Order: sequence, then C-alpha cells, then structure tokens
Amino acid sequence: MSKQDNLTDFLTDVADAIREKKGTTEKINPQNFSEEIKGIESGGGDDGFNAKIEIPDRTICDPKSITRAVVDEGVLIVQGFEGCRSLAEIVIPEGVTTFEGNTFQDCAKLSKINFPNSLTKTGMNCFHGCEAMPTIELGDNVIQIAVPFGANMRSLTSLSVSKNNPKYDSRDECNAIIETSTNGLIAGCNVTVIPDTVTTIGRYAFRMYQIKKMYFPPSVATIESDAFSGCSNMELYDFHDHESVPNLAATSALVGTSTYKIVVPDTLYDDWIAATNWSTYASKIVKASEFVEPTNE
Repeated sequence: MSKQDNLTDFLTDVADAIREKKGTTEKINPQNFSEEIKGIESGGGDDGFNAKIEIPDRTICDPKSITRAVVDEGVLIVQGFEGCRSLAEIVIPEGVTTFEGNTFQDCAKLSKINFPNSLTKTGMNCFHGCEAMPTIELGDNVIQIAVPFGANMRSLTSLSVSKNNPKYDSRDECNAIIETSTNGLIAGCNVTVIPDTVTTIGRYAFRMYQIKKMYFPPSVATIESDAFSGCSNMELYDFHDHESVPNLAATSALVGTSTYKIVVPDTLYDDWIAATNWSTYASKIVKASEFVEPTNE
C-alpha cells in the first residue's frame, strides 16, 4: 500500500472520529489538530497530496505543504488554508457560500482560484498576503465583504465585482470594490483609479499595497483611519482639484516614504494645514502651484 493510501485511510478514520465526537457542524481548525496530524507530510506527485479532513459542510486543510486543493461538492464553508505557502491552485465548486476570515491568508503562491457564483460572504483578511494572486472577480451574490479584505497583494491587477451584484460594484473599471449605496470604496489594489463618484475611502482599503501615487477626485469627502496603512512606497497624495478639505478620520490614515507629499489647492492650503488630523501632516502638505514632481532619471 502506498504512502498516500495509508494517509487517506488514516485521515478517513480521523474524520469519522471527529464526526462522532464533534457532530457535523462545529468548526474544527488545523490549529487544534493533534501533533500527529500536524506532522503528516504531503505525498509524491507534482501536485502534492491534499491531506484534508472533511465533514459535510466544511473543508479543513492540512498540512501546509500542499500545492493544489480541490474542495468537494456539497461543502458550504471553506476555511483553514491559512499559511499554506506552497498552495498555487484551489478549485471551488458551486454551492460554496462562505470564505471564512483568514481563509487564504499568507498563501503566498496562490495564483489560480475560481469564485463560484454561490459565494455570498468573504471574511476578514481572507486574502491577506496572497502575493501571487493576479485577479479577483466576485460574483452576483456576494453581499457581505468583511474588511480588511486583503493586503500586500503585489500581483493583483484586476479587482472587480459582477455588474449584477446588488450591493457592491466596480464602476468605471476602477479595479476596486465599492459599496453602491454609500459610494464608499472598501477595497482597492495597486492599480485602482478612484472614480469621481466615490465619497469615502474606507478603513484598510489600500492596506500594505505598493502604490506610489494616488489622485483623489473632488468627490472624496472622507478618508477613514488606516486607509493607506502600510503603503510605505507612497510618494504623492494628490488633492489638487478639491474644493473643500476632506475629513481625515485619524492620523493613521496616511503613510508613505520619508519624503512623500500631499498636494492641495493653493486657496485651501491654510485651512488644510490647520484642519483636524491634517495638521499632523503640515510639513508634508504643499500648494499645487509650488509642487514639482520629482523625475526618475
């Protein structure tokens, strides 16, 4: 009998024991597995072996060295892939409704994933640290997106929601997720262009992205705390078209290189440097007429 067959038999026995002891709906996390289960290594083959314990409406993944995973038909909730740094592909069937919080956190090589139209909910930090993920396209039925949505997604160049989604949109091909009823941008990426109908930049919307410049249309009236936290490459926040000083919810909203600038209209300069929380950034704020964008020679 092969190593994989032995492992399959062992996991089947464990799964049966879990069903008998825990029932069929209680969450079981890899962190709670015994050391014996945690120590199982993946089997041979180019894809590795997806060692997983399944109960009827959950898929729990272990060990962390798998490179490909296939979620079984009938599973409703996906969780537990956090820290699977070798995972490159996951296949998710229609019927799955929920990605729990931290589900794919730090899956640094994950680049291929499908988003079933049955999906209704994504949990907090679901995609944090998915550095290889190029595309996220959420479907018609997603009605709950917890934030932070994701962070440090270096390869993400396409972020969108279906045009038929009743709660969220990605208007003007902006590469962002916007809550339609509030015009609040809740999740962006490295290539987001803020639409001129957005009024709020949400908390953690651009957390830990490699953005260097961001233009804010005059419609943006509020920037929530930590909106750009961790954006250490930021060089320019551009507000030169604004007609009033937007509300800055907290000083933690902005960050950047040691020399980053905040460009504002000349007529609003005095008000801007005196405004609540903006005053902290007074040394960074410059008049539009005096700003000279550095050249990269």
